[in-house]
Amino acid sequence: MLHEYLSRLARDYVFERSKNFSGSEFGNFVRHDIAIEAKKRLLFLPYEVEVKASVGQSRWAAVPWLAFFDPLITDTATRGFYVVYLINAQTEEIVLSLNQGTTEVYREFGENDKGRKILARRAVDLTERVPEFSEKFSADPLISVRAKIFQQDMLRGMRSEKSIRQMQLIPSNSMKILK
Repeated sequence: MLHEYLSRLARDYVFERSKNFSGSEFGNFVRHDIAIEAKKRLLFLPYEVEVKASVGQSRWAAVPWLAFFDPLITDTATRGFYVVYLINAQTEEIVLSLNQGTTEVYREFGENDKGRKILARRAVDLTERVPEFSEKFSADPLISVRAKIFQQDMLRGMRSEKSIRQMQLIPSNSMKILK
């Protein structure tokens, strides 16, 4: 069912975002139904994982997402690291990614060369912590969007990508990244 919900999100997002954001049934479907369906897959894990899905705050996001947060590390996409499905609505591709939050790093060190170097170093550190996944990590941009700020943040994220059509959703070993 989660596969169908994410496929619907990828397929319908471009059309739905042409509608009014406020009170959108589609937005509610993503934030509520998709998140609940993902949580069902995690019920029997021996640790807690928070699940959030988003199509934006007060306006449509360039890239909608479904994220999994270890509360010992983070509960938000602005700091720490987390596993996330990113939806490229232009190509209808769904990508599994290991990302790091950039907002707090930029607040502390500036959105400049120093902040970017810190994020790049952290990406290497995170990659080294999960050697069984490291050959799958890529520094290449995952999703090309017109939103330049998002693109810059993604370039500093760390990710492991595969098309949703080629993988089981929420493979059991994906959650090991968080632990």
